Amino acid sequence: CVSNSSIVEINGMLVFLAEDGVYSFNGVEVSKLSAAIDDVIRRITPGFRKWTVGAHWRKYNCYLLTVPVDGSDRNSLVLVYDYKRGAWWIWDNVVAVNWLVDEGLYDEQTIYFFDYSGQLYQLGVGDTDAGEATTSYVTLHRVGDDEDDDRVTKELREVSIRGEHIDISS
Repeated sequence: CVSNSSIVEINGMLVFLAEDGVYSFNGVEVSKLSAAIDDVIRRITPGFRKWTVGAHWRKYNCYLLTVPVDGSDRNSLVLVYDYKRGAWWIWDNVVAVNWLVDEGLYDEQTIYFFDYSGQLYQLGVGDTDAGEATTSYVTLHRVGDDEDDDRVTKELREVSIRGEHIDISS
């Protein structure tokens, strides 16, 4: 583990950032979770890995990790791991210095983050960020009809899925 602030407990496992990726530890074995985004992991600024910060967004089954990339000394990307589906999202417009997770009286959860100017934002409200469309991209396995090769990854930008009872797991 390269940052004690990246360690988050999720369903009895510890998830954390190491030098070469994001891992989980269940008390017995360590498993790498981030192989699908190794290219992004290699972009994390080595001397500033210690400033990465993780959070568990339980409502959406996500591990959130802010990281500095491309030589930056500031957290400039959020790596989002959807542990229910085994998928990664990379948010490039949320500059989170630190996460604040507030647990409500009935176990409801609100996630806030601070930016570098000290502003506090609530995560997960609305579809926009300060009037602009929220951008992110997602790396998925097996997008399309090619069932023979599950090693293919695709990057999608500006994905919008709306509706009720949508099953995107197939």
